[in-house]
Parts: sequence; C-alpha cells; structure tokens
Amino acid sequence: MSLYQDMDVAVTGGAGFIGSHLVDRLLAMGAHVRIIDDLTSCGRDNIAHLEGQDSVTLEEADVRDGPAMMQFIQGADIVFHLATRNVRLSLSHPTEVHEVNVIGTYNVLKAASSGGAKRFLYSSSSEVHGTAAEVPLRENSECRPETIYGASKMAGEYYTQVFQRSGWLETVIARP
Repeated sequence: MSLYQDMDVAVTGGAGFIGSHLVDRLLAMGAHVRIIDDLTSCGRDNIAHLEGQDSVTLEEADVRDGPAMMQFIQGADIVFHLATRNVRLSLSHPTEVHEVNVIGTYNVLKAASSGGAKRFLYSSSSEVHGTAAEVPLRENSECRPETIYGASKMAGEYYTQVFQRSGWLETVIARP
C-alpha cells in the first residue's frame, strides 16, 4: 500500500508543468487530488488527460483569494504549494509576483493550518540565493535574492518556517 493511498491531497499550481507531473504521480499512488490553479500560466493543457477521473478535481482559484483557499484546502491531509509567478514576470510585473508569491503563500499556509492538514510542502527556488557565488550550491549557501521573485520566494520560506516553529503546521521547504 502506498503512503498516499486514499489521502486527500491539495496541489496549488497543479496545472503547471511541475505541478501536473506531481498530480499524475500522486494519483498513481492512490491519492485523491484537488488541483487548485488559476490557469493563467498553462491553461488546462497539462491536465487535460485527467478530465473525467473520479480521484481528481480542479478548483479554478487564485491563491490571493483567502476565502477560496480556506474552502478548497479544508480537510486536505497534505498540501503541496507550487503556485507561483515566475522570475521573468517579476521584471515587468513585480507587484503581481509579490502578491501571488507572498500573500498567496500566506493564504495557503493559513488555510492548510486551519483546515487540519498534516503536512505542508512549500516549493521555493534556488533564486533565493541570487547569482551563485559557488557551484554547486549547498543548502546553507548565503541567500541574497536579486529579483522580486527571489525575494518573494525567500519571504515564503520565512512564513513557512514561522508556521512550523509556532506549532501551527508541519512543513517542508524544497528548493528545486
């Protein structure tokens, strides 16, 4: 039996490239998956093959919408937070990137905590390090973000750590 067998899992950004592959894997391991995505980055292309499957639902919502996050994350056992606006967009739309990556992350953390999630995974970015002073990067390499995107992902890490330290939510941070 799989670790995720019959678990209720929410994936923000689940229609994106990485998110859709995570959803596929979770479904293969027997999870029931809620994809929460505003579909602005990829539309439905990456998840079209999932249409009609009973073990997956799509909730079209923006992570900046706190009440929607409370509704759609309620009762999830695990939350994978992959929703983001990317580094290229931060050069032309820094406020949007900040709002999605910081306010959205806070909303998803609050919803996961109040909704009873057992674990929360935050997908950060190596951009928190800025231009790499050393290669390969180590986990303890200095963080010196150089873009709004990198700074927003660093802020998301800090919020995630606060929820862990406060005992509100068990969390994991990954920097792909």
